[in-house]
Amino acid sequence: MEMTVKPINLTEDKPALSALWRTAFPEDGAFGDLFLSEALPPAAGWGCYVDERPVSMAFLLPADLHIGDSTLKAQYVYGVATLPQYRGRGYASTLMSALIQHTDADILYLYPATDEAKRLYKKLGYRDVLRRKTVDFCSISSDFPLKNLRFYPFSAEKYVDLRQKYRHNTAFCHADFPEKLLNILLANAVLLEFDSGFALMHENENNCILSEVITIETLLPALLSALHDLRPDKRIQARLPGGTEGAGMLLPLTEKGRSLTDSFQSIAFGGPLFDL
Repeated sequence: MEMTVKPINLTEDKPALSALWRTAFPEDGAFGDLFLSEALPPAAGWGCYVDERPVSMAFLLPADLHIGDSTLKAQYVYGVATLPQYRGRGYASTLMSALIQHTDADILYLYPATDEAKRLYKKLGYRDVLRRKTVDFCSISSDFPLKNLRFYPFSAEKYVDLRQKYRHNTAFCHADFPEKLLNILLANAVLLEFDSGFALMHENENNCILSEVITIETLLPALLSALHDLRPDKRIQARLPGGTEGAGMLLPLTEKGRSLTDSFQSIAFGGPLFDL
């Protein structure tokens, strides 16, 4: 069997890629079809092909990664998967190494879905430095009332506007993606706005997760309490920059990327990861 690494050709390979996506991510098959149909470009895809059939895939999502006052040209590595019968042959490692040769980004970053993936990325040179913390609702009352809480269906335009309006503190790391990708990747999210801040919320049967919150610290308990009053049967959580939880891994590719990130043991990351 001959294996080659090359850019994904959606015209010829979409059915096989859709089947690969559904095998690797069985709960997200419909989303995979949408992603393959709408996200490329600006996303770019690469695959390992055996006898001209894609058996492993990975996608690069363009982003501006802001660390403090500095900005790096970045690519978020997304949707890495290999057909079960081809795993253990080094195809994923080969593909990930090939991506480095085909990007002009300062840095690659990703969120490993499993401990096994995390070990693979460490072998490839990724550093586990991005950090966040999860805060759960507790019944302690807040001394600061939350005013004018509003909910909006997600739109990238509204999201970007809220970020620009409330993100006054650039002391932590965050990323900006093209609006087209945000509308695909965060289509099921909800935007919350209130006096002095905003949040991005993902909701499922059991949880309400604020994957991004920009507000003054004293208002966070009031925000979580307000959501608990609206969703009393669900677990209410907020993910915030800093702490000890992993929020992604970095691989600097240029001198600019290395000089900015190599000195950090940890980097507080704020903003959504596409892991929900």
